[in-house]
Amino acid sequence: MSKDVKIYNLLGEEVGTFQFEDIDSNRNILYYAVRVQLFNMIPKTASTRTRGMVKGGGRKPWRQKGTGRARHGSIRSPIWKGGGVVFGPHPRTVRLSLPKKVRRAALISALIDKIDSNQLILVESLDIDEPKTKNAVEVLNKLGIFSSCLVILDDSNTNFILATRNIPYIDIRTVSDVSVYDLLRYNYVLTTTSILEGLRERVISVG
Repeated sequence: MSKDVKIYNLLGEEVGTFQFEDIDSNRNILYYAVRVQLFNMIPKTASTRTRGMVKGGGRKPWRQKGTGRARHGSIRSPIWKGGGVVFGPHPRTVRLSLPKKVRRAALISALIDKIDSNQLILVESLDIDEPKTKNAVEVLNKLGIFSSCLVILDDSNTNFILATRNIPYIDIRTVSDVSVYDLLRYNYVLTTTSILEGLRERVISVG
């Protein structure tokens, strides 16, 4: 059994349907896929200074005995204000990963979720005559897109890419760059039949 995705032209008129295989989706893995991507996006640059990095403290602050105060050997000690930090964070390279089959399963689950919620807008092509924002906004309005939208294109759609640069609620991705997080965070996904075919081949080609 397959899902029928409506195909529109740039005037917002329905011109056909696209057959998308109704593969069993696992929405539970969407959580893991998004968690991995968000974790990998966070820069691990937090850093603290150890006592060896703190300036000063080369000599004993006061003599060992006779002052009535606690004994100390350096003002760089972690128990002093301004001293070094024990076991503090340092810049590191840590990445989470998912198996390739799980990543692809999560991607197709996200696609099916968009199809089921009627948030996948499919058009014949996005070729416009001139790279003008006015032209792009007109196309988006006729397609009923008025809020955040992810547009999946390739390098051949130069005019549309240039025309949407000034539209704040539009983001562009290529087939190779699109991720599960991208598909889920936008209200709409706009792409062409050829791009969707390529995306389908990418996620179904796994054994």
